[in-house]
Amino acid sequence: MLQRTKRVFSKLPVWVEAFIILFLAFGFSALYGLTLAFKDLEFTNAAAIRGIFQEFLVALICVGILYLRGWKLWRNFPFDVNLKHAALGLGLVVASNIAYVLFYNTAVLSVGIDALRISKFTVSANVGLLFAVSLINPLFEETFVVYYLFERLKGYGPVLFVVASTLLRVSYHLYQGWLGVISILPFGILFAIAFWKTKNLMPLYFAHAIQDLIGLLSLPRS
Repeated sequence: MLQRTKRVFSKLPVWVEAFIILFLAFGFSALYGLTLAFKDLEFTNAAAIRGIFQEFLVALICVGILYLRGWKLWRNFPFDVNLKHAALGLGLVVASNIAYVLFYNTAVLSVGIDALRISKFTVSANVGLLFAVSLINPLFEETFVVYYLFERLKGYGPVLFVVASTLLRVSYHLYQGWLGVISILPFGILFAIAFWKTKNLMPLYFAHAIQDLIGLLSLPRS
């Protein structure tokens, strides 16, 4: 039965595999996020637990599909922990925040702050869950929006990879409205370039975890 299933999955074109994996990982979130765009949102305990469970389940399904395709995702996983890449992660935090300030101010000067319709975000989830989300979510996202996409697009050069990874990352942050676009666009570009250069998820994960944790802890409590 397993061998028969493997044969069926092995015959799928790569583009079909990519569509399935990326839609499972981010498609539902992107579509649901569109219904939340420009609305005030509260990050609750239930939302945190649901997000962790959803990412764990989707990761298992995606890894299972790739296993049936003959790709054992956990082998040669590009996660090399060292001080050099930790420093690069901190550099990505600084660079992405500088880029965000530049993008934000450019947008405000161009269209005015009222036109941006920045949503209000609050948090009521406990601190333990905020730490859990900040550790789990970056690993899930960077694995699929960067590493998986890189493996499928590396033969087409860096430009296509950087553009595809960035646009995909922006798509599932649209629930944040214009803030999602302005903040995630430079974030995605820098992360994709960093991975293309280093072939290591560690600095991306480190920077993403720091960004998530700071962002969640700095939200007003509701």
